[in-house]
Amino acid sequence: QPECLEYNGIILNPVAGTLAANGQERELTRTELKIMYYLFQHAGQIVPRLELVEYLWDNAVFLDDNALSIHVTRIRGKLEELGLSDFIRTKRGMGYMI
Repeated sequence: QPECLEYNGIILNPVAGTLAANGQERELTRTELKIMYYLFQHAGQIVPRLELVEYLWDNAVFLDDNALSIHVTRIRGKLEELGLSDFIRTKRGMGYMI
């Protein structure tokens, strides 16, 4: 089982499915957890949207490109509740990075 991952004071607990910072934590959905886990694994690097989509929905014949944006928006909302507004950065035309 993967252990907790930490980046810039934010702790991702893959087993519990939570993000924690500033003494608080928020639960993540399974898809949100997978997105954060992948971003933590590639911290400091730009992760292309297509790479994330393939990781999340392997072999999906059709997937609305907007689905990833919706999940990232929800994660950002949870991060803001933890007092973190710019943790996930969008690199226009390239992807996301933490």
